[in-house]
Amino acid sequence: MLALFEARFREWNQGAKSKRKTVAIEWSIDDRGKAGLRIGRETDRTYFVKLPNASADFVLEGERHEETFVEYLRRTFKWGGFPGWERYTLRPEKELEYLKGLAPI
Repeated sequence: MLALFEARFREWNQGAKSKRKTVAIEWSIDDRGKAGLRIGRETDRTYFVKLPNASADFVLEGERHEETFVEYLRRTFKWGGFPGWERYTLRPEKELEYLKGLAPI
């Protein structure tokens, strides 16, 4: 996915700035796709960033919380790298409890 992002960015970045159109570049598949819950079928749910974007902390478009990238990272760290756990009632509570002692970013 990162290689595709880099290729699309390089393509967009070529040419005169004044002629660049707004483009949505895929950043990642959604949390269910990352967890393998969409195995065997294409996922149509992706996170993306719109360019040009002057923000250092861009909105991660397509993400269900409609949050910035830094907010997304904070939530991801809170859930031990698996932010999709917040959707479920059956989750590894013991392991998640351990993470509460870590310093926030």
